[in-house]
Amino acid sequence: MEKINRRKKVVYIIGPFRAKTDHERIKNIRAAEAMADTLWEMGFTVICCHMNTKNMEGFIPDDDILEGDIEIMMRCDFCVTSFPFKHEKMVNSVGSQNEIKHAREHNKSVYDNCKMVKLREG
Repeated sequence: MEKINRRKKVVYIIGPFRAKTDHERIKNIRAAEAMADTLWEMGFTVICCHMNTKNMEGFIPDDDILEGDIEIMMRCDFCVTSFPFKHEKMVNSVGSQNEIKHAREHNKSVYDNCKMVKLREG
């Protein structure tokens, strides 16, 4: 049986970014970063836009960042959320819900845990 090269699969991290306080925003970024770290360790190539744009607030309009994030997501093989689907932060994140909707409309798989990624993606 041929071994799957996970590194060829590119994963996009979906998760809340904006928050009412800087402390909560940093926690959101860290959650996305932790998921990205786990997926890299599993052998996948990972795009974590939270890390890419964490210092751009106020310099680049939010709409431009969100549009760019969707463009990056569309070039990935599948998506993983930084929190479980039903977690309050995911449910209340308009940006995350938009990304999930967009991914599913374009037949991209969206997972909320690494066990499902391992089961479905190799």
